[in-house]
Amino acid sequence: MAKWEKWLLVGILALSAGVRLTGLDLGWFMMDQARDATEALKIAKGQNFPIVGPIARNLYALGPLYYYVIAAPFWLSSDPWVVVLFINLLNLVSVYLAWRIGREFFSPTAGLVAAALYGVFPMAVVSSKGLWNPGLIPFFTVIFFYALYSYLIAGRAWGLTVAIMALGCLLQIHLSALALGLVLLLSLLLFRQSFAWRHALAGLAFVVILFVPYFVFEAQRDFQAFPDAFRFIGQDSQVVARESQLEMPWKALQGPFNIAVRMAQGFSSARAPFFTPVQRLELALFVGGFFWVFLSTIRRWRQDGAVPRAEGLLLLWIVVSVSVLIQKKQALAWYYFDLLYPAQFLVIGIVTDRALQATARKGFTRLVQRVASWSVALVVGLIVFTQIFFLAALRREVLSVGSLRLPTEIMLRFPDPLWFIQERGFLEIMAMKYKRALTEAILADSPLDEAAFHGQIHGSAFEDLLEDRGFFFHILRRGETKGGTEAHYAVLRERDWPGSIEGAFRKIGPFWLVKYQPSIRSSFWKNSDRPGPGWFDRTFDDSTWTAKPLPARNLPDRSVYAQTPLSSWGGSPIYCRGWIEANGMIDDLHLILALRDLPLKASRHGIEALYLNGRRIEPIASRSYLTPVTRSTEVVYEVGPSLNRGLNLIAFEVAGGYPDFDLDVYEVRWRPEKG
Repeated sequence: MAKWEKWLLVGILALSAGVRLTGLDLGWFMMDQARDATEALKIAKGQNFPIVGPIARNLYALGPLYYYVIAAPFWLSSDPWVVVLFINLLNLVSVYLAWRIGREFFSPTAGLVAAALYGVFPMAVVSSKGLWNPGLIPFFTVIFFYALYSYLIAGRAWGLTVAIMALGCLLQIHLSALALGLVLLLSLLLFRQSFAWRHALAGLAFVVILFVPYFVFEAQRDFQAFPDAFRFIGQDSQVVARESQLEMPWKALQGPFNIAVRMAQGFSSARAPFFTPVQRLELALFVGGFFWVFLSTIRRWRQDGAVPRAEGLLLLWIVVSVSVLIQKKQALAWYYFDLLYPAQFLVIGIVTDRALQATARKGFTRLVQRVASWSVALVVGLIVFTQIFFLAALRREVLSVGSLRLPTEIMLRFPDPLWFIQERGFLEIMAMKYKRALTEAILADSPLDEAAFHGQIHGSAFEDLLEDRGFFFHILRRGETKGGTEAHYAVLRERDWPGSIEGAFRKIGPFWLVKYQPSIRSSFWKNSDRPGPGWFDRTFDDSTWTAKPLPARNLPDRSVYAQTPLSSWGGSPIYCRGWIEANGMIDDLHLILALRDLPLKASRHGIEALYLNGRRIEPIASRSYLTPVTRSTEVVYEVGPSLNRGLNLIAFEVAGGYPDFDLDVYEVRWRPEKG
């Protein structure tokens, strides 16, 4: 290897490490991650050794390998940050292996270009920021293809063993790997005349041993995986997908490029310069390069009577993977296509190298060849550094707003009615950094038990925090906890409450922690779906109404693959009555009605009317946003100036098309910024 190539590789790996090993706690940590981390922690502590991995209820169960892989870093610390670091280190290895594939089986230029573009590709980096099983897909995928290339092209028999082993690992991590099983079979049929039986049997033996716990699990439930799979297929036939089969390959190929552009459009801070045209350029290079590789492969096949193996395997990697994965009729997310990495960039690297070789073959002067080489370096450098600036801007954005904002286009297929996000917009996901910091600060101020933690803390930001299913609550609580305290807390976004907030005692990034003695009597709320006339008057007899303390939210079950269920009500609309006790100067008191429901437009809930002591009050603000599983809505009322001394009746109506939703009523004593 030439010295210049070595230094370029070091620089590429350094840049890749810079974007992948920073901002590790700015990714997401939600219900699935909480379940997986809980299981892995039990393994690390020797408390449980599961024989099955993540289970999609009524669909399929994965093998336990993922739990055991992420249990290794959990042995060092219970902080999920160490697992995300571990995943990113593995993906950094995949960048190195992308270079090896390009250099060994195509050219040094192809290897360097592929590694440079893959190392900083925005959606590949974003995918690695969550503690989830798709984060391991690129690592095992690149091992699979490096081993398969080694076997089919370099004649290294061990490559078949390693390829089969990597495929077995991938099948336990995510079912999208089924596509690579077909790639393996087709490549062996097309490109190998003799077969390394002993090495194949060694790989298969590893896979069988790997799957023994899973087979034991399936035997215990009468191999339910098979009827579940058929039921899954039967459900597919009933789904009305919006996208055609002709449209889906294009959506799959351009999705990772376009999603990053859409993310940048949602930044509130400065964006990376020229990011959109640069992403379009990279996509054009990939698509154009793919067709060039395809046509040149056909031409060489006609000339030589055989398909060139290196290019043929690369085409199989892309075409078979996309063709298989788009058959999924239900919601199809961008990360299903993470097993294409780094094929897109190998294509660009190959075309780049062939273009440079063409300038030499056609007798261009040395000056022209140098200009061509520097032009290539300039274009690749422009793409790389623009994407680095985007990732830096993304980190600043998450630190600024407290959440990662993913566009709804992360779902490449929106089947109707199974996928509930049927509108275009952004999904707000509180960063893991703030889930931990907010939980730690609350517990440091008051060691609440779990019931009090869920019942005496308010705010839509807190609802986002709870999407970790209480994981951080359990790993951060220390010593004795107490079941109740007179104080309540609110977790508020700074951008929603500009000005002075009474009781604010801690600022964590873009969030305020507020501690206060509540004027609202949280334990005395009642509701009915048949209220009767005058239901909002003080003199109304509500003795037959159902008593339901607020907030109405359920404790999470971290062991199941499902969102925490919403609260069930008798019907819809629902009418609620409660009391505020005013004893002093509370002119700045604001009442917030918070709703959390499914974001189906037909079922969406809203506050139809609010009455204070029988008089209707109009809201001063309303805000709403999507998370990946629910919609959060808050309606703000300024009630302080209208309160009477003593008890005041609050009555309101919640209307919507679905009888399940979470409801909270809390207070903030707030003086807005002037001007």
